[in-house]
Amino acid sequence: MENSRTKLLSQFLKRRRPLYNKYPVLPFQKNIEKETNSSNASNHQRGIEFEKFIVQLFDRNYFTLLEWRSDKHIDGISPFMNRFPDLEFYFNLNSESLHFAIECKWREHFFQDCIEFKRYQLDNYWEYAKAEKIPVFIVLGVGNTPSHPSEIYIVPLNKIEGPKLHAMELKPYQRQKPYDSFYLNCARKTLK
Repeated sequence: MENSRTKLLSQFLKRRRPLYNKYPVLPFQKNIEKETNSSNASNHQRGIEFEKFIVQLFDRNYFTLLEWRSDKHIDGISPFMNRFPDLEFYFNLNSESLHFAIECKWREHFFQDCIEFKRYQLDNYWEYAKAEKIPVFIVLGVGNTPSHPSEIYIVPLNKIEGPKLHAMELKPYQRQKPYDSFYLNCARKTLK
């Protein structure tokens, strides 16, 4: 099984063109956040902790981590790839396979029963999903700590209409067993 999986993955990666060839060259944009701000540094660290937690929930027998982008920047200079979702996976089981991406977000709590995202980030993820023609999921952790969140939601990007999601909208996407390994349904392109 491992040999056929390696062969399929190798073929897949050979066909893949770099993302930056698909996007127009954009004017230089400064990051709003400054690296020197200790609050942003701790937010960045919490984001990394949550990403690590999420990555560990994928069974390496079926999921191959293709990309793990880090949001590095200094004085408004950041890599172009920072715009795209945090994680890219390739799933393969028997005759089923799927390439998909995940953006990880952790929040300490709901604010006025809502979770809010930055509009420009969602726009980037929508643009990415369209260009790559792959499903993108927002995996949201809420409460406790980033490495052990109280609640986890898996929201398909194509179900998000705007930057503010109410707790009631998120309810159908809540994982009942947040610490179990992820399951992917290739036919439906759903992650559970």
